[in-house]
Amino acid sequence: MRTMTTALLATATAVAIGAGVAGAVPTTQQGARNAMLLPQDVRAAGLPSSLLEMFEPEFNEKIWLCDGAGRKEVLAPASPFTYVASTENEGRRVMTETSQDISVFPGADQAQAAFATVTARARSCKGTVRSIDEDGGPAVTTRRANGVASFSYGGQRAVWTSQVMPRMFGDPSLVSVQYAVFLLNGSVIQAVEFEQEGRLTPRVSASVRTKVDALAQSLAARWTAAP
Repeated sequence: MRTMTTALLATATAVAIGAGVAGAVPTTQQGARNAMLLPQDVRAAGLPSSLLEMFEPEFNEKIWLCDGAGRKEVLAPASPFTYVASTENEGRRVMTETSQDISVFPGADQAQAAFATVTARARSCKGTVRSIDEDGGPAVTTRRANGVASFSYGGQRAVWTSQVMPRMFGDPSLVSVQYAVFLLNGSVIQAVEFEQEGRLTPRVSASVRTKVDALAQSLAARWTAAP
């Protein structure tokens, strides 16, 4: 279920705040929107961005970590609701999407437990698998990696995953690269993901990692400060 009514969203937000984590979640959907990813944030980080693609709440959405074999995915437990904001830049040779997911839990203890699962399951995002794109097409090789990020937020080290698909749809000229960083922020888990598809070098560069990590920290600080 990808959408939530305003009434249901307001109820869920009130439950989170009533659980003793007031201030950890903006008190309105507009407050969440204002606190989340915008195209100018992506541009300020030195990443390609041209337009706002989407902002919406999702209900019981699991946290994506990486692709698995076949059509499987490596996932972490769902939160009651998730805010999603993303931007995209569609160039002639490369399409870029940057997204921020905020998975909201009833309280900090539940978020901490879920983040422990994120950290544990992210470790399985390694090695090479044969995966099938959700849109169909032939099985392709996906190279995966993971690790502990170079920064902490709120005293908790962030974790990252990456994957490279060097032959999208079996075409040696098309490459997909993805890098995602996950951090714990009170009663929420934030994921910031950067993905490019097109005519690319088949690797996630150190420059991209640095820029996405900096963007993730900036967004987390803004969320924390949101009314």
